[in-house]
Amino acid sequence: MSPQKEEYQIFCNVCPRNCYDTCSIKTYVKNDKIQFIEGSSDSTFTRGGLCVKGYSYVRRVYSKDRIKYPMRQVKRKSGNWERISWDEALGTISKKIHTLNEKDGSLLGLCLATGSGNHGVTNNSPHGMMSSLGHTTRTVGTPCWPAGIDAQTYDMGAMWCNDPEDLIKSRYIILWGVNPAWCSIHTMKYIYEAQERGAKILTIDPVFTQTAAKSNLFWQIKTGTDGALALGMARHIIDSGLVDSEFLTN
Repeated sequence: MSPQKEEYQIFCNVCPRNCYDTCSIKTYVKNDKIQFIEGSSDSTFTRGGLCVKGYSYVRRVYSKDRIKYPMRQVKRKSGNWERISWDEALGTISKKIHTLNEKDGSLLGLCLATGSGNHGVTNNSPHGMMSSLGHTTRTVGTPCWPAGIDAQTYDMGAMWCNDPEDLIKSRYIILWGVNPAWCSIHTMKYIYEAQERGAKILTIDPVFTQTAAKSNLFWQIKTGTDGALALGMARHIIDSGLVDSEFLTN
């Protein structure tokens, strides 16, 4: 028998992982402890579903291995860590920054590397703090989505996309080098719905993935030949007179 949800305090949350689904979550608390979580049906995109990582949050919160306080390695490369106070941690970092500035006459030796997993406020705040210190070194780009940004910008002129729900209106969907059946389960629901409406699904991938197994067509190309295939497709579109010249011109 399922528990009576009236017995719990219910908190609304959003999954903070580096995933664009940003799943809505309901957290059920009893006696000041999380008992279980579930997806919120208030989200029209996720429709109350979560992935395995989402459902594991309760275990993650109460894991004995969770780091909840500043830790300092007793000796470099020793693997031995001791707990220190927040004041000591912040003081140590501040002292090193001042020492570096006095030694080099600048803070170019101080590098800030941000990217996946800390977008939004938690990403912009450190940048603001670092800028207030003067000239510092920053890393640019990530190993993840710059290729997608460039593709969108070159194709559409900007990083603007349709709502994922628009997938159900598609007549032909090309899934190139992606495996949403595993990595974007909420998007996959709309792909299935489009397929039920008559859309054809083509998956292009060197690996026969779960998504490929659910597709109407599967092109198993050799690793590293994506560019050749894309150029061949572009040439066919041009030679066949399928180019929308008015769209490209305007």
